[in-house]
Amino acid sequence: MIPTRFPLAFAAAVLGAAAFAQSVTTSPEALALNDRLTLRYANGIVAAVEGRAITAGEVARAVAPLLPALRQTTRDDQEYLRRVDQLCETAVADLKTRAELIREFRRDASRHIPTQYVDTAIADDIAARFGGDRGKFLEHIRAQGLTKDQYRQTVEDNIIYHYRRGQPTKTPGTDAPPPAKERK
Repeated sequence: MIPTRFPLAFAAAVLGAAAFAQSVTTSPEALALNDRLTLRYANGIVAAVEGRAITAGEVARAVAPLLPALRQTTRDDQEYLRRVDQLCETAVADLKTRAELIREFRRDASRHIPTQYVDTAIADDIAARFGGDRGKFLEHIRAQGLTKDQYRQTVEDNIIYHYRRGQPTKTPGTDAPPPAKERK
């Protein structure tokens, strides 16, 4: 059973899927960041979580939209590069958290995302970004190096991630019973 919060998570996932599927940013700053990450991580893998690799390209896609504003707020190149490194570290931590939330969801066999939610998210994305032209959509995901199944998996992962992010998390000690009241 899907809680009522699911439609909000679903809407956020559609938007997230649209953002993910956009072409790789080709601004000079984004390209420089991608090159820098590729040099730092020769094999292109920045981290791994439960057998899933987090690539330099994923980190660059996550950080690229923030670079122009960062450039405007930094005083010099050294500060800019230091702040870019901080953003990259944050992006890696966020991507690890994302992978962990998705893995936890998938581990529970009683939970799944209904197929129609994924189909609707993809149809909404095609309508919003490609004017309903499925051919343009397929061309776009091919240019991304994705198959239809890989794109579908990405959309499903986005739905799961946004759903899981909306759930309350347990903190240490929350399962403990309340303390006994002292009697007078």
